[in-house]
Amino acid sequence: MLNYRSYMRTHCFFLFIFIAKSVFAFHPLITDDAPTIGKGVIQFEVSGEYGRDRVNSSLEQSMMLSAIPAYGILENLDLFLGINYSGIWPEQDKSASGIGDIFLESKWNFFNWKSFSFTFKPGITFPTGDYAKGFGAGKCGYYILLLTTVGTGHAHFHINFGYTRNENKLQELEDIWHISAALEFDITREFCLVADIGAERNPDPSDRTVPCFLLAGFLWSPSKDADFDIAYKYGITEPEPDHTFIIGATVRF
Repeated sequence: MLNYRSYMRTHCFFLFIFIAKSVFAFHPLITDDAPTIGKGVIQFEVSGEYGRDRVNSSLEQSMMLSAIPAYGILENLDLFLGINYSGIWPEQDKSASGIGDIFLESKWNFFNWKSFSFTFKPGITFPTGDYAKGFGAGKCGYYILLLTTVGTGHAHFHINFGYTRNENKLQELEDIWHISAALEFDITREFCLVADIGAERNPDPSDRTVPCFLLAGFLWSPSKDADFDIAYKYGITEPEPDHTFIIGATVRF
């Protein structure tokens, strides 16, 4: 069993999956973009993360593997299913691994005006993970995000505002807010640089420190139906893992 501090940091990290990383419509960003994938389009995304965190001079390592199939029901409405497998290896405690809480969500692009696009992204999580190890909440939860994208030429700017109802068996805070913003810049038709910054409420009732992150990476799109990406995420505040390395691939049919 993980000690309480390691456990809370682990669950805080994996809770972030559902509010901010439930689906990477523009992987490797944490911040989602407003456009949808289009009617009849099937999208499949796989990604992996490796994290390193220093806790009281002790090193903790973590990993996460995710698979997210998606389908475009309408031109402006998508449906996503998310599955992830995670593990953590504390230097001074027992390691733990397992499947996380599965989520189901939709993405509704409800308004477009000139270069602005607005989308709602509601979702629900199911308690498939082992909450005693920090890989789930033990109860069904739900969340909703408002996504905004504005594009000008080679640059696009995204802003997300979110709320998660963190129903849980862990005596955590149940009302979690999220805010993040990202910038993508097209170098060529195939290569794109991305940057992301965000924060959310800490679910740990004993710690008022807000988890904040900063991310930088790039995307390679050899065709309109395939993307490959790599990124580095830095934990600005203590609840976030110090260093996280992200890699992923997305294909569309």
